[in-house]
Amino acid sequence: MFLSDSAGAWRVSTHPGPIRVHRCRAARRVGLELRWPGEFTCKAGALPGVSIDLVNAGDRMWVNYAGDHMTVHGWVLDEEGEPMKPGLSLFSQAPTLPDIEPGDRISLRVDIATRDIEDFPPGRYAVIAELHDLGLTSSPGTLILVDPTPGT
Repeated sequence: MFLSDSAGAWRVSTHPGPIRVHRCRAARRVGLELRWPGEFTCKAGALPGVSIDLVNAGDRMWVNYAGDHMTVHGWVLDEEGEPMKPGLSLFSQAPTLPDIEPGDRISLRVDIATRDIEDFPPGRYAVIAELHDLGLTSSPGTLILVDPTPGT
């Protein structure tokens, strides 16, 4: 169901076709964990290239019944440990997640969405990631930004 304001009048509309009902995100992510493979070292002044592993830590195969996608957002944490999220996040549709056997892992690209990350000075930063469709959040990882000019 969609609710929108059209020229001062509220409109209610629904999807025209049948809609499959899926389990909630919390139920769909049971057994899955996001794990950082290690620290990431990237040059300051550019968008960091970061990835994270999606691990099936459960004892049964995880099956993607809902068609969840590989979209992973990442954020640098501020001094209080809060994600530095922009006011608006735009992203494109990623491929769907494959089914994952117990103990298996897949590597997923993390799109760092913290505003102006390209302007951050060299240093160590804590980052977290979230697998968007499942609302699955990682523990903090480490991003190390180094001076892009050698010898300085």
